[in-house]
Amino acid sequence: MSVDGEVSETAVSIAVTDTGEGIPAADLPKVFKKFFRRDMGKPTGTGLGLWISRGLVEAHGGRLTAMSDLGKGSVFRFTLHKGRPIPAPQFSVPGALTPRVDADGFYATTGVGPDLYAASQDALRAMIEYLTVTRPLSREDAYVLASLCVDLKISEIVDAGQYVVSAVLPLAVFS
Repeated sequence: MSVDGEVSETAVSIAVTDTGEGIPAADLPKVFKKFFRRDMGKPTGTGLGLWISRGLVEAHGGRLTAMSDLGKGSVFRFTLHKGRPIPAPQFSVPGALTPRVDADGFYATTGVGPDLYAASQDALRAMIEYLTVTRPLSREDAYVLASLCVDLKISEIVDAGQYVVSAVLPLAVFS
């Protein structure tokens, strides 16, 4: 196993490479799913490690990917963008929120503050920033996508007038 890294002006990328048996092509899209374990004749692990890892990386606006050559090994790479401000909590939901788009989970950004309108704007601005950093989208394209697909929700009202607004994006729009 080896670990390599690259640093650019805008991002840090880490690759973990092994020389094991590799992952069959049919299993590769499943490795980041909750509780997925390859059938290797005996139970191994809980099936949560890569699912948790992807959630943590994506919560910081990054990407985690896997590539594999059967018989040669696998490469898991994550990339984080340097200097990306996260002004309020963001989260990823791997389960079902709506039946038509629940298969790929959701990504959410939030806005927090005493003004509901301003908190909504902050949540949407954070979503546009997330989309431009993690996908090949201009700010304008990210805004159009958010206008069509993002669901704004009042997540909490705390401490007498502090609002938490979530902008929730179904990740199925990318598959």
